[in-house]
Amino acid sequence: MDKRIEEIMSILIKIASGDFDFKYQSSKKQDKIDAIGIGLEMVSDELNKTMISKKEHQKNEKKYRAIFENSGTIILNLDPKTTKVIDYNEYSQKFYGFTKEEMDNLYISSIAITDKPGQKRVVDVEDEKSYKFETKHRTKYGDKTLNVNAKTYEVDGKIFLNVIMNDITDQKLNEEKLIANEQKYRSLFENSLSIVLVANPKTSKLISYNKFAKEFYGYDEAKMNSLYLKDVNDDKNRGKLRKKLS
Repeated sequence: MDKRIEEIMSILIKIASGDFDFKYQSSKKQDKIDAIGIGLEMVSDELNKTMISKKEHQKNEKKYRAIFENSGTIILNLDPKTTKVIDYNEYSQKFYGFTKEEMDNLYISSIAITDKPGQKRVVDVEDEKSYKFETKHRTKYGDKTLNVNAKTYEVDGKIFLNVIMNDITDQKLNEEKLIANEQKYRSLFENSLSIVLVANPKTSKLISYNKFAKEFYGYDEAKMNSLYLKDVNDDKNRGKLRKKLS
């Protein structure tokens, strides 16, 4: 038997066992047998590249899965048309307080709520490929305000939505308290029956004043906005103030 045929038989056995690392030694004849051997070598090279690519893909998939599962952030993969949760990490389940069965059958549209005009509940994927917005979700622990980063991706011709969310409930509550305190301070400031002035500590120029101060000094808004503390603390205004208080 031609040694080349034996070599080709050996190559076929290697390929069948998943070993694609070989070189066919062609003869000087360059006939059909050599053509088969060279063809097998070319096929083997392509199979080897495919195997390497597959291993890299599996490696990257494991790496992504580890990041996905161990993240301390809410991560969901959704069907954007139905808002059904396709996949979720462990932190998401803990955040919502739902059972595995509840998470496996969860539609985001069923827990997303709005309390402000124009606030998004879910994402309309017809508009863009990535989205950032705030929303509210119902959880077993109460309503939570979330900062949402969402991005579409495609698998086998189907569009999915990867959603990463952070709980900003406490942050929003603190902001609301701050606004309420500012409004309360502004109300006291404006309605006080005492002269209240706020000046730049470096230049002593007035930067704010209440209604009573403006009426007391008798200046219009333009004049008040141009004053410095020394202008309102002159002999004339001190005398006027003493008279007012007596």
